[in-house]
Amino acid sequence: MMLLTNWLANVTSRLRKRHVFRSRDRRAIRQCCQTVIYNQLAAAEVLEDRTLLTAITASVAGGNLEIVQNTNTDSTLVLSESSGVLTVSDSANTIAAPTGGTQINENAFTIPVAQLTGGVISVIGGTGSDHLTVDTSVATAGLEVIYEGGGGAGDDSLSLTGTALSTEFQFANLHDGNVRLNGSGEVFVAYTGLEPIYSLINTTDVTLNYSNTGETINISGATGGNTTISSTAGETVTFLNPTGTLLINTEKGDSDTINVNTLDSSFDAHLTISPDPEDTINVGTVDLGSGDLNLDGIVNFNGA
Repeated sequence: MMLLTNWLANVTSRLRKRHVFRSRDRRAIRQCCQTVIYNQLAAAEVLEDRTLLTAITASVAGGNLEIVQNTNTDSTLVLSESSGVLTVSDSANTIAAPTGGTQINENAFTIPVAQLTGGVISVIGGTGSDHLTVDTSVATAGLEVIYEGGGGAGDDSLSLTGTALSTEFQFANLHDGNVRLNGSGEVFVAYTGLEPIYSLINTTDVTLNYSNTGETINISGATGGNTTISSTAGETVTFLNPTGTLLINTEKGDSDTINVNTLDSSFDAHLTISPDPEDTINVGTVDLGSGDLNLDGIVNFNGA
């Protein structure tokens, strides 16, 4: 019994003892810890400040909406309007809603037309290939689109959708011009720095007004009920065949050549070419269906 008591007393005494570090020991421990922390900080990678760039941003200033492509990626922006609300989307890029807009998802937003009191939507492309699609509902809502294709080596294009009584194309030069609807004189889309234009607008009449630069204009049928018209001084346009009249106007005071090469088999509208008296019109073998062919100037049929 005594031996057990002595053993318990000895254990209790050891447990109660506290290890006392001398000052020299504490300094050594502190220095060791500081060395470890310093080495860890020295080995850590210092990262620069970085901002996640949204591919397309939008802002409203002065009642006008500006949409900017910030990267060199290709874009497929679409503008449409319904029930007083403008929808802006791009299935291939992230797009951020402006103040007053509602983010639908990372690729689209809406904004009430009532907030766009300036009546202008500016679209500024990047260095990639930018494609803008605009529905005629945007014009019906009283909005004008200004489209700058942007720089770089990419091909920038424009597509038009919807319905209208008439569609008028005004060409300033090879890559600049504007589109108007319904003979209103109001600009629907003004563009700069584009390559092709595609119009899927269902319309009765189509008019193409060229500048006073001498040029060669080629009219050719395209598949799917379309017509393609190109010029050496105007943007190439492919459009749905009109049901009423296709009218081509050239400016006075220059010498142009208009080649009516082919027409789509479904073309059934009147074709009227109103040239300068010094212009030359060359007509190949074409079938206008029930439409009429109205020509002025120097006319050659089948190259003769």
